[in-house]
Amino acid sequence: MALDYFRQHQNITYGQKLESAGGTFELGFFTNAASTKHYLGLWFKVSPQAIVWVANHDSPLMNTSGALAISDNGNLILLDNSNGTVVWSSNSTYTANPTSVQLLDSGNLVLRDLETNGVLWQSFDWPTNTYLPGMKVGKDLKTGHEWVVFSWRTSDDPANGRYHYKMDIFGSPEIVIWDGTQKHYRTGPWNGLRFSGIPEMTTFQDLGYMSPEYAMGGKMSVKSDVYSFGVILLEILSGRRNNGNLVLLADSWRLWQSGKALKLLDETVSGPFPVQELLRCIQVGLLCVQDCPDDRPQMNSVLSMLSGESTALNEPKKPEVCTRICPIQAHISESRSVMGITITDLEGR
Repeated sequence: MALDYFRQHQNITYGQKLESAGGTFELGFFTNAASTKHYLGLWFKVSPQAIVWVANHDSPLMNTSGALAISDNGNLILLDNSNGTVVWSSNSTYTANPTSVQLLDSGNLVLRDLETNGVLWQSFDWPTNTYLPGMKVGKDLKTGHEWVVFSWRTSDDPANGRYHYKMDIFGSPEIVIWDGTQKHYRTGPWNGLRFSGIPEMTTFQDLGYMSPEYAMGGKMSVKSDVYSFGVILLEILSGRRNNGNLVLLADSWRLWQSGKALKLLDETVSGPFPVQELLRCIQVGLLCVQDCPDDRPQMNSVLSMLSGESTALNEPKKPEVCTRICPIQAHISESRSVMGITITDLEGR
């Protein structure tokens, strides 16, 4: 059974993983099919292709000799054991106390001082391509640290791409999508409830797992994880990513409504397959991604539905994205998401 933590004098090598206590996230090494480069990353356990954080996104390993360890001064480091170099480091505050690293069920990788239990470093402060519930957006006016998300350079290369997403604190704070050095989209100032600009917002290809209540107002609900699970289930069935434009959800609904849901399936699927079971899975996925949290099933009910224990399934409601969607680019498209914004992120600490 995989552990969710390790301490100094222990490490994670190629083929080994950390797994969060609830089994939601895994941390380990991965490589993309079209590449010989290797990375340390975090992903949803049920959908390893849904990578949400990459440590060495700009410094890939060229072999499988990497090891994640804790240095003598308590920092989290990624080593290339073929030449003894440090490829990536948490660069946290030095401590003489022993430290440990733990993968939480939120997807946050946390480095702690074992004597004080204080957090020395956490991946939530250094997002790469994906916002997860609990992450911040904005700037710490005391330290100058900013929370910024970058698109991948390509679908196979997690290096920082041309688009990035951050809060502009000059004047009235607002979220801005940058295309290089040019402003691609701005939300308008925060009015206490939401950003005052057009409710559609341009987002990245990897922000498609956020529930509407979190995306629109930064509000978590007990059904937010159900929404994310539904997106992943539809991704697995279709072999497609739910990019920021949410096309996958819209396509899934339209095919379901027209009685052509099986056309959603991954084109590489061939041979005989259980039609009714696959239709059930599609229906469960659509039930999970309904806009209103109250309409989504509880997770224990989802598992019962997928196992066939629950015979009668409700008809999924039409997601609002079906009428709002308006793709404009391959990796950037319009949706109504505003990811995890809280006005307190702007205050100096």
